[in-house]
Amino acid sequence: MKSKGLAIIFCAFALFYNAPDVFACDCSLPEKIKDETAFREMVVNKYNKAVAVFSGEITDNDKFNIKFKIEKNWKGATGASYAMSTGLRPSGSGTFKSSSCDYSFNDGDKYLVFAFKTQYGDVQTYYCSLTQPLGKAERTEKTLDEFIKEQKMNSKSFEENFGLAFSWHYLNYIL
Repeated sequence: MKSKGLAIIFCAFALFYNAPDVFACDCSLPEKIKDETAFREMVVNKYNKAVAVFSGEITDNDKFNIKFKIEKNWKGATGASYAMSTGLRPSGSGTFKSSSCDYSFNDGDKYLVFAFKTQYGDVQTYYCSLTQPLGKAERTEKTLDEFIKEQKMNSKSFEENFGLAFSWHYLNYIL
């Protein structure tokens, strides 16, 4: 009896000792952040780091790439569609590697997507990026709309003030 117990412990140790490293995605999910200032800061931070932020419906999804029909563009997705990597990559000998942080999409569903440039030079999203089904994205969409509106107002205000200052400088130069 004692030898069976030792054998089980030895096998369990050998199994876990030789196991590959596994890393779980660890992030703050938007629905868990109650403070509006902290939430806005997170959305703006992700927006600034992203190469594209848009909402859209999945039109094509193979193992390696996913394509969306754009419904609304906040940043970087200027065409009617946007394609990006799923995160699945060949690792040789017919095998593939992926990350626990890769985002899993459901075909035909609509999403709010934050897309980022990867170390491989392509674009993809990930679990901690604020990418989410549109049905759960109302708060994030509202924050994005408010942020973009503020950016446009600040930009317009700067242009108006700069134009006025330039006009006064030019008039003083002529006179």
